[in-house]
Formats: sequence, C-alpha cells, structure tokens
Amino acid sequence: MRAGRRGALERELRSPMGEHAGQVTRRRTGRIVLVLIVVLAVAAGLAGYAWVVRRDVRPSGSGPGAAAVCADQAIKLRIGADPSASSWIAPLLDEYNAARRAVNGRCVSVSLEDLPSDQVRAALQPAAGEAPPDVWLPESTTSVDLVKVQLRPETARLLDVPEPSVASSPIVLALPAEALQALQAFALKAPVTPGASPFGSMLGLAKNPAGWAAIGRPDWGPIRFATVDPSTTTLGANLVVAAVGANTATAPIDVRATAFNKVDARTGLFAFVRRLVTAPPTAQALFAQVGRITTTEELLKQLGILAVYEKDVWRYNDDSPAVLLRAVYPFGGQLAADYPFVVPNAPWVDAADRAGAADLLGWLRSEAVQSRLSTIGLRRASGLAGPELAAAEHGLSDLPVMPVGPRSADGAAAAQANWRLINRPMSILTLMDVSGSMGDPVPGTGRTKLDYARAAAQTSLAFLDPKDAIGLWQFSRELAPGRDYEQLVPLGTADDKIGPFPDRRAALATAFQRMRPLTGTGLYDSVLAGYKDAAARYRPGYVNMVVIVTDGLNEDPGSITIDRLVADLGRTYDKSKPVQVITLAYGADADRPVLERMAKATNGLSFAAVDPRSISDVFIAAISSLPS
Repeated sequence: MRAGRRGALERELRSPMGEHAGQVTRRRTGRIVLVLIVVLAVAAGLAGYAWVVRRDVRPSGSGPGAAAVCADQAIKLRIGADPSASSWIAPLLDEYNAARRAVNGRCVSVSLEDLPSDQVRAALQPAAGEAPPDVWLPESTTSVDLVKVQLRPETARLLDVPEPSVASSPIVLALPAEALQALQAFALKAPVTPGASPFGSMLGLAKNPAGWAAIGRPDWGPIRFATVDPSTTTLGANLVVAAVGANTATAPIDVRATAFNKVDARTGLFAFVRRLVTAPPTAQALFAQVGRITTTEELLKQLGILAVYEKDVWRYNDDSPAVLLRAVYPFGGQLAADYPFVVPNAPWVDAADRAGAADLLGWLRSEAVQSRLSTIGLRRASGLAGPELAAAEHGLSDLPVMPVGPRSADGAAAAQANWRLINRPMSILTLMDVSGSMGDPVPGTGRTKLDYARAAAQTSLAFLDPKDAIGLWQFSRELAPGRDYEQLVPLGTADDKIGPFPDRRAALATAFQRMRPLTGTGLYDSVLAGYKDAAARYRPGYVNMVVIVTDGLNEDPGSITIDRLVADLGRTYDKSKPVQVITLAYGADADRPVLERMAKATNGLSFAAVDPRSISDVFIAAISSLPS
C-alpha cells in the first residue's frame, strides 16, 4: 500500500505534514489515544497496544520508587525547533520519552515548542521568569548564522558551539518530468560554457526573452521560478546567495556580502528575482498552490520551476498529485537543510541538561533512528538516502548528497537585505543618447554602439513587473526648436495600454527600434529636464530613478553649465521623495567624472561599460542597484 494511502494514523506518526501542538507530552487527547489503541490492536495485536499506551504517559520508571525519581529529579529538556522541523521531530521525541532513557540515574524528559528563527534572539535574552530552550533545532546552519549577525557579540557567543546535524535535505529544482526531459535534450545540444554552474545555465535560459520557446516549447511561456520568501526563510535567502554565486563563478558557500556589489552579481540577482513568480512564507503555502494545478503547461506558466527542499518534493509526490515533480540537484549538498543540534553556551543549560542533551543527540543520530528518516522524506545527517526516498513515484535521487553549510555568514544576511530592496517596485525613466557617435561600429561585431545600448535596454524590459513604471526619452542636439531631448514614451505603469500598444513595454520596444544616431550630445539640458519630469511623477513606495546612458561629452555650447546642472539637481532632489540619477558611462570617450557628479548630486550611483558589448549586464546592474 502506498505511503500516501495509509490513513490518518500513520500520517500522525510519520508524515512531516502532521500537526504539532507545542509540547510533546500534551499532543494527544484521550480520544486520540483510544483511536490509536483500537487501530493498532487490530493491526498488530497487544504488543502494539502496549507501545501506544507508553508513548502518552510521562516518562518514568516502571515501579513506584523509579516513578518518584523521574517525577522529582528528571532532567527536563526544552527543545525549541523551527516549525519546519517540529512536525517530524515531534513523533521521534515522543518515542524517546517513551523509551524512559536515563542519564546518571535520572530520567530524561523532553518537551517541544516551535521556535522560528525570528524569535531566537528574544529566546537567548530571556526576561525574568521566562524559560529559554536548552536545545535549538533550526532548519539549517544558515539559520544559525543569520541569527548570529543580528545579535550583540556577547549574545552571539552563546551560539559559538558545535552544531552536529540530525537529518538533512538538499535544495533541489523541481519540475514536471516533461519539462525536465526538454531541458536535458536542449542541454545535450547547447555549447558548453566553461565554468558555468548548472544553476547559472538555468538562469541564463531564464534571461532569454524567448523563454521555453528557446528549447522548443513556446506553449510553456517564459522560464520562471517559485520559492519561499527570501526575506524570512533560510531557503529563500540561500537561493538568492546561489544566484549571486552562479553569476560570479563563486561556490554558494563562499559568497560574501561584498559579492553583491559586483556588476555580474547584480545582473544575475535582478534576473532571478524578476523571474520569481511567487515567494510565499512557507513551503506548505507554495505547495498548496502547486496542488491546485492539473497540467504541466499550467504549472510552468503559473509558477515555473520550484526551488525547494527535497523533502518538500517527497511530501508533495507522496500524495499522488496530478502533476508529478522530478528533482535535479544543481547545488549538491551546499546550503542544505541540515537541522543542526545547538546546545547554547548559556547559564541556564547546566551540566545535567548537557548530559541529557548529549544522550538525546546520540539517540537521534543512532542507526535505529537515522535508518528511518527516509520514510518521512529526509536523508541521514551524512546525506545518505534510504530506499523509500528514491522510490520511482517520489521523483528523487538516491545518490549521496553530503550537506555543506555556509562558510561566509554575512552572505545570507546580505541576500535578505538585497532581496528586500530589489523586490520593491521601480519607476525608471531612461534617457538614451542618440548622438552621432552612437552610430560608431563596435569592432568585429557588425553592430553599432546604439545597437548594443538599445538591445540592453530592451532586454531589461523582460524582467520588469507589470506594476513597475517605465518611460523613455532620447537626446542629441536640437531635436525640437530650442530643445535637445524628445519624450518617446511618457513615464507610467508598465502594464498600462498606451496609444495603439497593448502596454507601455510594447511602446518602449517599438521606440527603441526607431532610434537612429543623429548629431551632437546635448547632455546637460536633457538630464535636468528628464530629472524634473521624473520628480514630478514621483511614486511613493517605489524606487524612483532616472537612468542616463551616454557615450560622450556635452556638446551644446548654449546649454547650462555642469556646475549649474549639479546645483539644480541638488535643489530639486527631495530626501522625503528621493529620485536618484543613475549614470552609465558608455564607451571609452564618456565623461565619467561629470557623470559621477550628476549621480552624487541626487544620492545616486555611476556605472561604466567601457566595452560596448558589456552594456547589457551593466545596464541591468545599474537599474537593480536600488540606492536608498
């Protein structure tokens, strides 16, 4: 009989979806005990009956004297577990309690409570009368590192302790079998990029505006992703870290906060974040959406490729869904959920508590327990998979995946901070230089500088959200009497219909194609006019910016001076309604010092693409720089 069909009893004992009411010893009512007794008595006889009865009494000896010792002198361990671990660790702790294990002649009694990572800080600095946990069981060592960077140094030292793992589950990319086969067939034909990671290759495909059409399936739409919220979960934060690592040729475990400032990191991160269809707070919420879908096409269009833990795929497939998922392992065991067993170096954990915790840890890591983890979709602490995990209906691999935790604690913290910024809606007015020098050919390419610049800007359109605001101006010399600039598409919401176009993105795409190199560079007047227009259209709650792409110097002798421009930008800039200038010095002849002054006047940033062929990545990095 399939594991997903064994009824409510076995789900309570085995499934990671089982509910947990806080303390192990109070989870079952008398009615549930009665049901368990009847069912197990029928299934397994009186031995099963006796086992269930023992699981729900408090841990004690068998005689009156022993019971008194357990009641009055028991080592009482409080376990604080991440909610994602509570559901599967609770039955194991029940079993441990039922075994009536003793340390130095004293029984060990374990209670369990949910302890999300955002509550650990308060738990480690308890107020008078509060009982902090003796053991913390977070989802991963990343969780420990994220908490450490939020604590004062003296409190963080409480967590400078060994963190042995009790189970593991690697991060996987999950998708329908049909989609996986299409990707594999495409990969066999595609040229191999030296040093490219599997996840990096996937992100590269996602950048392609053609989406699934690039591998022969236009009916599946763009290549998208779905995961859990990076701002509140270690899984989501680790995916952001992995995206930065993939685009900087850095192993995810070695990604530091400084990596997020690199152009290629910004580009990859922006591409990944803007391809995320949804990021709910929990895996349960994500798979609730998946469970309502009935076809491969529907899944790929609505949610895309799922970035989740292996255990979540096991649980989903175990219920015989309409669309079975297959898992691929692009990260190996890096950034896995490794469930470290953390005993804080805290004054409330005495020698007896430590002895009891050591016994519990030894029991959880014993062969008897580790060999059963695969029946609930988990791997051993070592990363080995049991036969149940690799059953055909579960779509998983039985190859060993040794968990590897992060080495750079600040990487995940930077990921969460950058996610919060880059996930905000944006208002972007682009000013594109169309002076004569933009028509210069790029050696060895058969294309002009303007060709590359507008292609870069057009590529960015694919990553914009419908709620983002976009607009486009071009500037050269005397595009109208007394004016060096021309508004091609007014700044407004990307999804709005404009003129004959279905939305503003289509209008911009057409405007980019109509651009032609003209005369000189009327830079200063154009920047000031564009900036005032964007400031007048300021959007609260958005990151508001004016992006200026130019390859030369100001060539309008009748324009304002650079000093006047900088002064006027500073006067127009409003800290309560900030609009930043982002400049992109394009080619070797751009006036970088001048562009840097413009940006600085509005608390903005300045970028450079000396090689015209690099402008696509630099442009995306610029608009995703998100200054505050």
